[in-house]
Amino acid sequence: MKMLPENYFKIANKLKDSGQLYTAMVAYQKVLTIKPDYVEAYKKLAEVYLLQGNFDAAIACCQDALKVEPKLTSVYLILGKIFQERNQFEQAINAYFQALKLEPNFAEVYVHLGSIYERKWQLDLAIFNYERALEINPNISSIRLILGNIFIQRGEFERAIVCYESFQQLEPENPQVYFKLGGVFTLQNNFEAALDYYQKSLSIQPNYQEAFSE
Repeated sequence: MKMLPENYFKIANKLKDSGQLYTAMVAYQKVLTIKPDYVEAYKKLAEVYLLQGNFDAAIACCQDALKVEPKLTSVYLILGKIFQERNQFEQAINAYFQALKLEPNFAEVYVHLGSIYERKWQLDLAIFNYERALEINPNISSIRLILGNIFIQRGEFERAIVCYESFQQLEPENPQVYFKLGGVFTLQNNFEAALDYYQKSLSIQPNYQEAFSE
């Protein structure tokens, strides 16, 4: 009795999730041999190739998926990630813009756009995209740390504090945010407040190395 492509797909997903990328790749390829229009298999196979660093194969999988279903937002997201990994930022931006045309409120896309503009040192655009991501999904706590770091680079300490404090509300037991707040107050020469935050960081995680290095 032949296995259905859906069964191979489930097996492939389990292999991928467990880090067995080569075996997962073979299983996804088997799915596509049986059912060449299985879009989800193309997407997952592209992700495997991306993890393996086989960027050309990953792009080819995305292109095959789009031939079957041209308006798949998630495929443009994967394409953007591939180009971003290759430092082909303009191609990545174009792919992300295609995703936003199809799904304007796709928070993850704005996060990736923000990271590209941050690397290109276009900080106004980075801030815009990170803040747009937070408007859509306020619970992406890591973006608040990133924004705080950008504001520190720009010397906008009060805006950095707002970002870190909002992160603190989401993750009150994260030692990193208290370390970051300590850093801001150090830059403002408010050493008493800085020490309080560094001590808070260490009270949560006594071996927190960044606090020891200050």
